[in-house]
Amino acid sequence: MAHPAPRSNALRFHFEGFFMPPEDPHVRILNGNPGPPSIPGIKHRSVALKVAAALLRHVETRKLGRVLQAPCTVVLSEKIVIQPDILFIKKERRSLIGEMNLRGAPDLVIEILSRATQEHAFKAKKRIYAHFEIPEFWVVDSDASTVETMVWSEMGYVSVGQYCKSDRLSSPLLRGLNLPLSKIFATEDEFD
Repeated sequence: MAHPAPRSNALRFHFEGFFMPPEDPHVRILNGNPGPPSIPGIKHRSVALKVAAALLRHVETRKLGRVLQAPCTVVLSEKIVIQPDILFIKKERRSLIGEMNLRGAPDLVIEILSRATQEHAFKAKKRIYAHFEIPEFWVVDSDASTVETMVWSEMGYVSVGQYCKSDRLSSPLLRGLNLPLSKIFATEDEFD
């Protein structure tokens, strides 16, 4: 009687180890290698929450799909497991969403940059997103209060919009989105 081949330790680490890392709950896997922990600061989290909330309102109102945010694990392949800050999946592709993770490429990924962001980790993620041809990619710079929107093309990512705090962001993928960035980048003293 044939017995199933034992699972390799590497594969077990990529999936089981990712969800329940033995030492550090902030370990990320990029391209099959554990990445250094990156714990975002308050400004990063605040901007991410505001972007996700605005995106969620737009998507739910129009019944376009699902908006998820970190820590949401995206399994792109056996060796590539990532956690974008925010992601969107069209309703036609909702079968990719599992109970514990997303298995496949999202339609939109959003990364929030800040002083705490590690530049090499961001560059690695951008290469991964390009490799998997994720249709739309936003880079939100919480320190500079800017957003760049890019779409995938045969030449790689092409910038389709660069926005500052006084602008309203639109998206090729999310038609009708008109996001006032002044609300996203508002500071504590602007609420008084």
